[in-house]
Amino acid sequence: MIADDLKEPSYQCVTFLHAKQAALIDEGLEQTGLHVVTVEASSMLSHDELLATLGRAFAFPDYYGHNYNALDECLRDLSWLPAPGYVLRVPDAERLWHEAPQVGGALVNSWLFCAMEWAAQDTPVPFHLLFLW
Repeated sequence: MIADDLKEPSYQCVTFLHAKQAALIDEGLEQTGLHVVTVEASSMLSHDELLATLGRAFAFPDYYGHNYNALDECLRDLSWLPAPGYVLRVPDAERLWHEAPQVGGALVNSWLFCAMEWAAQDTPVPFHLLFLW
């Protein structure tokens, strides 16, 4: 995988990368024009932390309800962050999967649901989640 691959909408939108692979992607990520958000795994070790952290990271509106339905609603909209596509980078993801795998699973579940919505639009929008080891 290279950074340009992230410019394509895909149902295969959740990727696990080792540090060397991540470094190669990071080099070209700025040139993609995608909106890139980086959230440390250590800030998402509970469901409440994940919901709050993503709300801040994506600047969700005040009406955001801090639950998974609200997360899905906001991630499927993002009209306040117009971009040709979106990438969420999660450094130190091993910690998330080791300490809170149920939270990691919930994130993946929401991300896949939202990515399907973005990909099904008349003009499909890339929506990728990168777990960096």
